[in-house]
Amino acid sequence: MAPLTPSAATWRSFYRQLARAGAHATQTHRAYARQFDEALREAFTATDASALPPGQVADNLLRTKKTVEFLKLANRSDALERKVLFNLCFMRKHLTEFDRSRAHLRHSGKNTTAIDEVHAEYRSFLAQLNDTMGLALR
Repeated sequence: MAPLTPSAATWRSFYRQLARAGAHATQTHRAYARQFDEALREAFTATDASALPPGQVADNLLRTKKTVEFLKLANRSDALERKVLFNLCFMRKHLTEFDRSRAHLRHSGKNTTAIDEVHAEYRSFLAQLNDTMGLALR
């Protein structure tokens, strides 16, 4: 039976597997590779494996394995998975830039509620994609 909480070595191993698979999938696009690396780093530094409940740890490990397989499939240049990955990287960059400029837009009197609604819809779609496929994409 697998331990309830993964060791630091196991956690590092999953991080390296995801990083390696992501590097191969985004090798021709440096900007997307940077977005992928930043998202992966944020996800692993924000999550403390020892603080997770046992059921969630097992779910995270399974999602990590499925995500590695997804990223390996995204390595082909004509794969749908690659298009999904590049779209996620592009949207992450767009959302990051918009979040930085939101205060300036509101200060200048522009209404950002329509854009906020679109971004919320995108995030809910991404959550549904993760749940449906059992992935850990952000």
